[in-house]
Amino acid sequence: MTAQNNAALPDGLEISGHRIVKKIASGGFSIVYLAYDADGNAVAIKEYLPSALALRAPGELMPVISPENLPVFRIGL
Repeated sequence: MTAQNNAALPDGLEISGHRIVKKIASGGFSIVYLAYDADGNAVAIKEYLPSALALRAPGELMPVISPENLPVFRIGL
């Protein structure tokens, strides 16, 4: 399995009513987070973020995807 070179989203970030608690796993194609929904239920959020196509630096929320990689990224998504 290829290592994930992207920075994880920060703990405490809210996405669509879900609050990220921590990163629980990562690989070459994704990062998985433990989060809680608005009712307090624990959920897993899997972020599609292949290192070969998209890069996110520490402190950033949005990855940078080059125009030439965008079509392949969208197909994978």
